[in-house]
Amino acid sequence: MASRDEQLWDQVNDVLRHRSGWSVQDSPTPGVGPYWAHISHGEVDLSVFVDGSGAHLYEEETDREVRFGTAEELGAWLDGNRAAVPPGATPEPSHRRLDWN
Repeated sequence: MASRDEQLWDQVNDVLRHRSGWSVQDSPTPGVGPYWAHISHGEVDLSVFVDGSGAHLYEEETDREVRFGTAEELGAWLDGNRAAVPPGATPEPSHRRLDWN
């Protein structure tokens, strides 16, 4: 990740790390950085990744992507749209980041 990406990644970490059900996941694609995932019933229902244009949230159920310019916008969206943790949601442990050569 580039410098701006790293700064935004750190800010997204601050927004998500204390929220129930969220954990950092390794990308299965070589060369692609980790992403945040919300796990519900053993399945990823939301994922957040960061690139040069902002933070992107992908909602599995609706196949919808929402882009945010700041981590605060992401947090506000989650507060307004996902305030309650779905019943049965279980936090998954964070996984170790793999660096591909």
